[in-house]
Amino acid sequence: MQFKIFQIPASGSDEIEDEMNQFLRSHRIVSTRSELVNDDHHSFWCFCIEYIDGKLIEKSDRREPPKDYKEELSEKEFSVFVHLRDLRKQIAEQEAVAAFILWTNKQMCEMVKNRCITKADLKKIDRFGESKVEKYGDRILEILKSAFEVENEASRTVDGTDSGTRQPSFSVD
Repeated sequence: MQFKIFQIPASGSDEIEDEMNQFLRSHRIVSTRSELVNDDHHSFWCFCIEYIDGKLIEKSDRREPPKDYKEELSEKEFSVFVHLRDLRKQIAEQEAVAAFILWTNKQMCEMVKNRCITKADLKKIDRFGESKVEKYGDRILEILKSAFEVENEASRTVDGTDSGTRQPSFSVD
C-alpha cells in the first residue's frame, strides 16, 4: 500500500483539486481520510489517500466478450442450460431483481458441465455459496437431476451396459 497526501486551502484551489481528482481517477483507491486543519494563519483540508500501486483497470478491459454457450455445450447440455436460464428468469421476476444477481451464465454452464446433482456439487461452483444453495438449490437440482441422473444410473450398472434408456422428466429438445 502507498499513501499520497493532498493539502487544499480552505478557500479552495482549483489546480490542487483537479490534481487530486485526476489522481483518484487514475489509481486503485483503498481508503481516504480527510481532516480540516486550522492553525493561526491558515486553514486547509488535508487528504490522505491510501492506494494500490499499479494500473487502474479500465471498464472496457474488465469485461470478457460474451460467450456463446451453445458452442461450448453439447446439444443436450445446452437444453439443460436453457431450462436453468428459464428458471432463473422466473425467480428473478418473482423477486424483482436482475437475473444475473441470482446466478450467472458462467455458473449455469459449470453446473451443467460438472453434472451437478447434489447441493455439495453446487457449493463447488465458484461464487455460488451456501445461501444461494439453500435458497435456490432444490429448484436447480430438480432440473439437473432430471437430466443427469439417467446418465449416472447408466454408468453405475453392475454389468457395465447402458441401461439409461429412461428419458428425463423435462423435454430435452
